[in-house]
Amino acid sequence: MKIGHIRITDFKGVRKFQMTPAKVNILVGANGTGKSSVLQAIRYGITGNAPSEPIAGGCDKGVVELQFPDIGTLTRTVSSGRNEVRLNGKVTTQKSISELLEKRTGTSSTTAELMTSAEALSNLSSGELSAYLMENNLLAVKVKWEMLLSFCNMTSAGEALLKKLLPGAEINLGDIDQIWNQSKRQRRILKQEIQETSMRMGTKTIPIEESAEQVEDSMKQLLEEQGELQAGVKSYEAAKRERERVQREIREKEAKLGDDLEKPDENMIRQAENEIRRLDQEIINLQGVVTTIKTNGNNMYKILNGLSSDTCPISPKLKCSTDKTSIKAELQTEIDNLMREYTKQKERVTELDRQKNEWYQTKNRLESQMRNYQVRKSLEEQIAYLREHMPEERKMPSAERIKEIAIQIEEMNKKRAAIIQNMTVEEHKLIVEEKKNQLNAYEELVRELDPRKGIRQKILERSLKPLEDYFNLSVRKILPKYKVRLDCSDGFRIELLDGDKVYDASKSASSGERARIWFVLMDLINALSSYRILVFDNTDGMDADALISFLDMLSSPDLQQRYDHIFVSVINYKEVIEYLTQKKEFSVIQIASDQLKEAAAA
Repeated sequence: MKIGHIRITDFKGVRKFQMTPAKVNILVGANGTGKSSVLQAIRYGITGNAPSEPIAGGCDKGVVELQFPDIGTLTRTVSSGRNEVRLNGKVTTQKSISELLEKRTGTSSTTAELMTSAEALSNLSSGELSAYLMENNLLAVKVKWEMLLSFCNMTSAGEALLKKLLPGAEINLGDIDQIWNQSKRQRRILKQEIQETSMRMGTKTIPIEESAEQVEDSMKQLLEEQGELQAGVKSYEAAKRERERVQREIREKEAKLGDDLEKPDENMIRQAENEIRRLDQEIINLQGVVTTIKTNGNNMYKILNGLSSDTCPISPKLKCSTDKTSIKAELQTEIDNLMREYTKQKERVTELDRQKNEWYQTKNRLESQMRNYQVRKSLEEQIAYLREHMPEERKMPSAERIKEIAIQIEEMNKKRAAIIQNMTVEEHKLIVEEKKNQLNAYEELVRELDPRKGIRQKILERSLKPLEDYFNLSVRKILPKYKVRLDCSDGFRIELLDGDKVYDASKSASSGERARIWFVLMDLINALSSYRILVFDNTDGMDADALISFLDMLSSPDLQQRYDHIFVSVINYKEVIEYLTQKKEFSVIQIASDQLKEAAAA
């Protein structure tokens, strides 16, 4: 995973720094100049794990920007409020970036942390380191099935269970650890299940003379009879409720019958309707006559009023001197006759209206009587139908027999429960026996696969020889006085051999020796994982000769071929500076006191 460019702003002791990394990058300077801050910033940019107090003094945030040709620009900002991650300017999450980098590199985020921090690697216990190597499949520790069995002492049942849990032809330590832990969990579960089953098992309580089949047959007959009796009770009660409902409905309808009624004469209704139609037509005709008389009378009255004036009817400007007395008298007589006729016809209309109202009353009375008659007839028919279809009275099943059946069923249930209890006891005995056999097999697996009892060491001893040879090949270049032994008796421990003396590399070696051991271990992890970036900031314990020996190892073509970038910080010993001026394959970044801060100020 190549890095195209690095920019650091206000991070730890760095105010402003940028570089285009080469294959091997050596930061040279005295203590306190900011070398470690640069490497911590690169580590933070790759892993997202910020060191303590990451923000430069007097600043509100620190920024690390890494440009990857494959994925783009990754920017991490750490502030007092919150940390922010951006990819190509877009806000994203630490989880998404970790998953993306794991996909690109093919290795876990834990590997990235260890390959960029010797301190993180040195803080791992031997057990944690062993677990990491196996969980990440970095130790290709595998044995054949037959060899695994040769390391164990198990019965055929134990071997069969192990074969079931480990069906593959080759088994690694991770598989064995997983089966060991799984067996411990299953052993605990089986013990609990055996205890619970034994508690539920109980003992036989009631001796039963009948067989289970006889009890079931008797119970079946009793339940059938009980069902029939219960159905009879329900049928009786339903019939009783229905009979009471019908009787109640008959009483309600009889209450609505009222007095007996005769059917009205339908001819009288039709006669009344005919008379109403005749009178309506006669009234309409007389109203036309009255209107005509009234109109003629009004016209004659206007003429009479005109004859009373002396104005000529031909011209209003002329005076009429003709005597109109006889004409006026005739008109007045005619008007009086019309008024008498008008009054006569109006009285006739009133009389006809009165007659029509009487016929209307007769018609309404007859129709109401007809409706009442029809309602009564309908009620009488409904009552007759209800009486005809009255539900029959039914006989109530025997209450004594119902009670007797219930008692017999209760007795059968007791016998049935006793039979089930007896069968359960036998079944639980078989279950307990089977689980005990299973428990014995798992006990064998827990005992034989226990990593503290030697099987782990036996397998590791067969598998670590190639790693030990690789480790010694590297250590010989930078710690020629020692030979390395990888001890797997308790996790994964590195031992230094000096003749007959044996040292624990993590405890007894000097700080300079431990630094070189951790680098070789980091390089070993790289060889196993193929992670292509290494950040090493643990050289302060080395003197000039040790540093030169260490840097000389970094110039190895084999080492450089396996990495995209190596970042190392070293103290600016005179001999180291002279050595570095001759190494063209290194990119040397010399950092003087306050250089990183002055760059920011400039």
